[in-house]
Amino acid sequence: MKIDKTIGVALVCLLLSGCGNKQSGQKGSSVQTGVLPQSDISLTEINIDMGNKDDAYPADSLFEFDSFIKLETTNDNLIGDVEDILFLNDKIVIEDMKYSKTVTVYDMRGRFLTTVSKLGPGPEEYTSLNYVSVSPVTGMIQITNPGGGKVLFYDENGRFRDSKKTPFFMESYEPLGDNLVVAQDPYGFPLDGVEGKPCIIVSDWEGNVKYHAFQSDFHENSPYWVSRYPIHWYGDKLLYFQVYREQDTIYQITPDGAVPYYYLNIKGRNKITEEDKKVQNFNEKILKKMAARFDGDFMEMKDYAVFDICVARSSWPRFAVYSKAKKKCYYCTGKYFDPRLHFVIGYRNLYKDNVFVTCVQASHLLSKKDMIYSLCKKEDADALFDGVTEDSNPVLLFYRVKI
Repeated sequence: MKIDKTIGVALVCLLLSGCGNKQSGQKGSSVQTGVLPQSDISLTEINIDMGNKDDAYPADSLFEFDSFIKLETTNDNLIGDVEDILFLNDKIVIEDMKYSKTVTVYDMRGRFLTTVSKLGPGPEEYTSLNYVSVSPVTGMIQITNPGGGKVLFYDENGRFRDSKKTPFFMESYEPLGDNLVVAQDPYGFPLDGVEGKPCIIVSDWEGNVKYHAFQSDFHENSPYWVSRYPIHWYGDKLLYFQVYREQDTIYQITPDGAVPYYYLNIKGRNKITEEDKKVQNFNEKILKKMAARFDGDFMEMKDYAVFDICVARSSWPRFAVYSKAKKKCYYCTGKYFDPRLHFVIGYRNLYKDNVFVTCVQASHLLSKKDMIYSLCKKEDADALFDGVTEDSNPVLLFYRVKI
């Protein structure tokens, strides 16, 4: 929903009265320094009721299988686990942070093209593989190297182009424009003259801070129970959510401030108190008792948005699919008739428009072989499994939202 003029004026008044380190309420979230409503950006309130059976359907009614890409397997590009799938022009960029610790590039047929540099102390190398992104601002592959205190830039063919020293220690980095960068760290940045530790800093490359926002809620009992990637480009929008805290608001990061973009009004969502945070085994004793909560993973699309919702005592991962045209959410019953939709509940990332991609390990795909052959056309199953062995690289699966 768009914020009307009356609400917009009220929000501006709240902000003016809450300057400095004061905090004012904003749809259940704190408005802090650097968090500003803007008249040209909509705040959409999304009502999520995971118990609503009237709008719950089998996965086949929400999505349809679109296509697949088998990532070529060679001795030079063995992928143990896919941390992220990115697209740059007509190339696929795969990050394997856990096992091979590589960033590899493929064409849209899955043919291996190159490895982007390597771990090492050299000027064109990264000493750790932490955060990889593709930015519409730079048009390059960006590797944030916190240990080395730099960001490295490579073109779509994996060639080194530039390296810049980071003005702050940052877990992840994104550019906002010429000489304007976003530094993100869920533990917070200690800034001179600033009370607390903000999670977001927008500055130039020299470290001159334009604004900061979002105090870190990290504490010794904090479980890392949301996505590793709280900041992400979706088209020309850089969206962000806070990590170590209850989730209800997603923000758009702009050069002038962080703007509330989505507010998730989740039915049955309980509040976490400061006393709760002191409880030992916080994750097991407190979080599992919450009826429903946003776990941080979401996907912004052209006509839809998908939010992962953690539901207590649910036997499978739950999610809400929001239709921007119909302004309502749809839910999955957990059932599907096309067995290829089994993999929808895993990692998801936007490909383009209303098509998203997920990946499946070859061994997991092979474990569903009999079911896929029994319920799909033989020619479709043959194409999917041809050449796939236990030792093959993961397979990318593409789905289209069709509500």
